[in-house]
Amino acid sequence: MLFSQWLHCLTGRMSAASHRRFAGRRGSSRRLSPATYFAGWSVAPKREIACGLGGSIERFEDRALLVTGTFAFSVAPSSAAESTTTRTVNVQLTSSAALGAGDTMSVEVNLGGGGTATGGGVDFTYANTTLTFTSADVTGAGTFTKSVDVTIAGDQRLEGDESVNLILANQTASNGGDTANIGSPSTRAVVITDDETGVINFLADAAAAESVDSTQNATLAITGIGTGTVGLDVALTVAATQTGGTATSGTDYAAYGSQTLTFSTGDGTTITSSNATLDVTSDQRLEGNETVNLSIGSLSSSLSGQVTLSDTTHTATITDDETGVINFLADAAAAESVDPTQGIRRSWR
Repeated sequence: MLFSQWLHCLTGRMSAASHRRFAGRRGSSRRLSPATYFAGWSVAPKREIACGLGGSIERFEDRALLVTGTFAFSVAPSSAAESTTTRTVNVQLTSSAALGAGDTMSVEVNLGGGGTATGGGVDFTYANTTLTFTSADVTGAGTFTKSVDVTIAGDQRLEGDESVNLILANQTASNGGDTANIGSPSTRAVVITDDETGVINFLADAAAAESVDSTQNATLAITGIGTGTVGLDVALTVAATQTGGTATSGTDYAAYGSQTLTFSTGDGTTITSSNATLDVTSDQRLEGNETVNLSIGSLSSSLSGQVTLSDTTHTATITDDETGVINFLADAAAAESVDPTQGIRRSWR
């Protein structure tokens, strides 16, 4: 009789547990494993123990539905202007079922290599973070989200866009029967969009004597947005070319060709380029001042989207250094039958 009561209680418990599992909160159909059945039959047949054992079987059956979870970054792009205080990056856990009571799944969101931005508060601040999803977060099959924040430093450096690389690593599941995986994408590049701009101008027209070579350069004016020292962190160049004028190439000056003006990195709201040189020929021709027209273009830099060319033309004037003196010739005498003539003598040096 006692055995029959124990068997009835045990069977009822198993049937109720099985029924709940088929219509349970996880929406899955699973059978008890053979090992679970064996554990149930191995206990001594007492009603109070058997009913308690039924509860144990129900709990074992609850954990027999193993959960598979996959971590990945969200597919949304991650970019932020320097003026943005933080950039939030979402991490998703896609789960096959709800986590059991007290169970968790975790993943580390770490700083990866290969980023061009400088950490430690220079361009950004970020500390490796572990995200933990609990049974309160994962309440069924589906996708669940947590996030980390990258703090952006709004400097005033003209430096171009930079990146911070994050990577998922060291995923864990607290329930040894559950499985945590890392899917795709497992890396995320946070792009810090530089918001400084620059304008390049050819300097004002210059004049040079024939005996002195003429130099030309340009200026880069930087507009900073943020805090800190304004400056240029990425070198850039422009090409200067001869485009016309009244002077003759090869005669009044050496062929100019195309010369490079380089803006080197440095601090300041205005950066001056290196010089291009107009090699003037010092001749002895009294010919007046002559001009060489120059222009700049072909900006070469990763900053081409942030830097514009404004005053791009320049006229270099070659100042003629020859002089001349005009004299009426001395008085002339002539017979009445001959018309007198006069001459003018010109000399120069």
